[in-house]
Amino acid sequence: MSETEFSSPKETLVSFPCLFTFKAMLKNEPNAEKEVEKVVSEYANIVADGTSSRVSKKMTYVSVSCTAHLQNESQLKNIYQALKEHSMVIMTL
Repeated sequence: MSETEFSSPKETLVSFPCLFTFKAMLKNEPNAEKEVEKVVSEYANIVADGTSSRVSKKMTYVSVSCTAHLQNESQLKNIYQALKEHSMVIMTL
């Protein structure tokens, strides 16, 4: 593939406005779920009861899912960037 193939306008798989679920893996600490909610809520409105978590078998990590109302792609990008920069977050999906 040549570089010109990558410079064409990108197609988006998400249509806005929408509901979008962010998923993050964090160290299993008491406020992990609240930390993800805090980051997401800085940029978008979280759906009522839209946050859930699941602890790993060895209790080392926690997977947090948080669903929010998004109006545009910049919200999506900003939330992912903020999650990636958070000290407790190991990975985002």
